[in-house]
This record gives sequence, structure tokens and C-alpha cells, in this order.
Amino acid sequence: MKIIVCVKQVPDTSGKVAVKADGTMDRAAMATISNPDDMNALEAALQIKDKNPDTKVVVISMGPPPTESMLRECLAMGADEAVLVSAREFGGADTFATSTTLTAAIRKIGVEKDDIVFCGRQAIDGDTAQVGPQIAEKLGIPQVSTGDILRRAIKEQTPTGLKAKSFIDAGKLVPDEVVIAIVEERLKEADCQKGYILDGFPRTVPQAEALDNIAHIDAVVELAVEDQQLVDRLSGRRVCLKCGATNHVSQLNGRTQCDCGEPLVQRDDDKPETVLSRLKVYHDQTAPLGDCSIALTAPRIVTRSTRTS
Repeated sequence: MKIIVCVKQVPDTSGKVAVKADGTMDRAAMATISNPDDMNALEAALQIKDKNPDTKVVVISMGPPPTESMLRECLAMGADEAVLVSAREFGGADTFATSTTLTAAIRKIGVEKDDIVFCGRQAIDGDTAQVGPQIAEKLGIPQVSTGDILRRAIKEQTPTGLKAKSFIDAGKLVPDEVVIAIVEERLKEADCQKGYILDGFPRTVPQAEALDNIAHIDAVVELAVEDQQLVDRLSGRRVCLKCGATNHVSQLNGRTQCDCGEPLVQRDDDKPETVLSRLKVYHDQTAPLGDCSIALTAPRIVTRSTRTS
């Protein structure tokens, strides 16, 4: 098995943030660091390799020559190979250019049915959060998100959507039978036959047991984060309903508009009281997944995140 991990440098926002005259972040004027969630993904890949010695871990990135230092760090951590798609103009590439270029490179490296592609979805500077889903789409490996499916049903006011809305707004999980049915139906679609990424499923033991009958799971990756970090991250999240960009108030410097010109809003399920309610539900219903059948039949990888925003 081969695991390809996409890594990217992002602005270091731990100190003073450089701002342009229009109020947006001046990325060119800021120092860069390795995206923490990309490095968490690499750590997860290396833990899979520890349990499966025949696994090969390849890291890939794009950018100007300084990106080489990040890839050397990845090799020092234990990656088997590093690939840099290098050109100076990539230093300010947008998410479309990034995902298109990395997808072409991944195809050249070669992806077989049993291989895995890791991307740290949530990035420090917001817009790079779109790279992972875009790569999955271009590779023909869909990201199957129960949240996206349900939100679409709510927007279209389908019977399932209306039923789910009352639970989501209250910070509760949608009933298992509803979630299981929509996921099973989604996984039967043609674009899932070469592989897929499950996002937000399973969240309960019955969902996990149902998934065990629906599909073969190669590995379970748990991203461990402290509750207060999650509250800070989610309650500070602001999203653009037009282009889907995700930002965090800690990097917005009071800005309330997306780069595309549309307003940035806080989703109802990102409000602090709703996040706390969701965490209680998680500890009551999702934490027991460690003892379910999937956790016993597939390797369980735990990687801990310490990022605060």
C-alpha cells in the first residue's frame, strides 16, 4: 500500500498578522510554517506504516524553493519519499491552481485502489481548507460528508432534510436510521466505486456496525483534540455561503467579508452553546466507537492535534 500525504506551507499567524490596505491578510509579507493539520496527517500515515511495514509513505508539495526545508522535515520524520513541484510563481497560488497541480503530480506518482491520499483539510489561513476536497474530486474519489448531504436536503426542504433540521439546530445527532440510509445510498453511486473519504460517519456504534456491513474499512484514523480547543475553533469559524471558504476570527482582524465580496457568517451549529451540546453527544454516543467491531477489525490510528484556531 502507498500513502500520499499532501503538505503545504501556510502563513504563521502566531504573531503579528500583516494586513493589506483592503483589510485582507498580506501572505507575501509573512513568514510561513508547515500546516499543522498536514503534519498530523503525516503522523497518522507513519503510524499506519508502523503497523504495516510494506507501506510506502510519499509526501508531496508545491511552491517556491524554500518549501524544500519542509519536505526535509517530513523525510526526517520517517517519510520514504518527498516530491516537490517547484516554481517561484507557485508561492501565491490559489486553491484551484494548488489542487490541479497536486492532482496531476499524484496521478503521475500513481494511485492504486488500496492506496490512501491524506490532506489536512482545515488549514490556518482558511482558503487552503478547500485543497483536500478539490484533490479528492479531481482524483475521482469523492469526499462523502454526511453534513453536506444533510445540509443539501435541508436547503431543498426534502422530508429527510426537514426531519434532520430540528436535530441539527438543537445540537443533537440525526437519528441513526436516517444517516445510515443516506450514506448507504450515496456509497452505491458510480463515483464511489474506486474509493471514497467518509466525513462525519460513523458517529455512533449502530452506524459503525452498519458500515461494517456496507463496506470494507482499511484503517480508522482518530484526530484527538481537547474539548476547549474544539469550542474555540468551531465557535470562531466564519464561512462564506457563496464560495464555501472557511475563516477563523483570530485571523480576520475584524473583517466580516470574504475575499469574494460576500459576507462571512457563523453557522447555527458553530455557536458555543451548540458546540458544547454536540460535544456532550459525542462523549455519550461516539466515544464508545473504540469498542465497536470496526475498531477491532481495522487498525486504529490516533494522532493528536494541538492547534488552537
